[in-house]
Amino acid sequence: MLGNRLILTILAPAIALSLACIRANCESEQQRSTDTPKQTPKTGYFLRGSVEHQESMPAVQDDLQPGKTYQEANVEQVIPADKWYRVPDWLAGDWHNDTRTNYYWQDLTTGDIDHSVKDIVSRGDETIGWQPDRDGNIWQYQSAPYSHRTEGEDTYVVHQIKSYEPVEMQENKFVDRSVSVQINVKRRTGKILWVAQVEQLHIYTPMSPTEVRREDSSKVFDMNGQPLRLEKAYEIETQTTKFRPVNFYHGKNVKQLFADWLATNGMNDLIPAQTANN
Repeated sequence: MLGNRLILTILAPAIALSLACIRANCESEQQRSTDTPKQTPKTGYFLRGSVEHQESMPAVQDDLQPGKTYQEANVEQVIPADKWYRVPDWLAGDWHNDTRTNYYWQDLTTGDIDHSVKDIVSRGDETIGWQPDRDGNIWQYQSAPYSHRTEGEDTYVVHQIKSYEPVEMQENKFVDRSVSVQINVKRRTGKILWVAQVEQLHIYTPMSPTEVRREDSSKVFDMNGQPLRLEKAYEIETQTTKFRPVNFYHGKNVKQLFADWLATNGMNDLIPAQTANN
């Protein structure tokens, strides 16, 4: 999603690392079920009985393990999925938040749990919903997979966003899920210091016509795919602008991409009239 944020502070062994924004325009550093989601032809709804985190993940590839020299060529080359999915009308628009409330932390290696509630400054903006179809339904472009890099003083982190997908949509609830790999590299030597894998669930519920609550459940895995930590937090987001189409993204004409995708998937009757006539 354009402007969607994925923010988490996670701990690798003896190292505090900050998962920088997967969703763009963010200022803070700071459930997967076993069945396959089904997308109905005309709605794009993804429905599941329950949404849960994965128990484990595959290990990262050998040449990205700590101690190895980082080489860009070893990072899996990713191509955007160029897919679309429906979002609820109440979630479409531009959203802003200033505060994040952490309320649950669990060490999955020892079982220790901390229920301390802590508010932190976490300012961010996101745009949800890119294009309307002919019936007025609002759709979101699925831009993952992609990768980007954040710079530190002595290190840098390569963020490989492997997937970002909706997993549940109801009248008053929307859930999406993301999976990423974070590779921390020593700038002077080029050596990989640590690798973490992160799965996040974002659960949106409407509070009023201009406010939504977003629950974040974040599970951190080590380089071998074994669980390390579970964090839960929430943010109250305020709508700053009602839905408006996003027609271009990183040089792509996404308005035309949307029309092409509808046609490819047998939904010609949903192609907006103006695009269909071009």
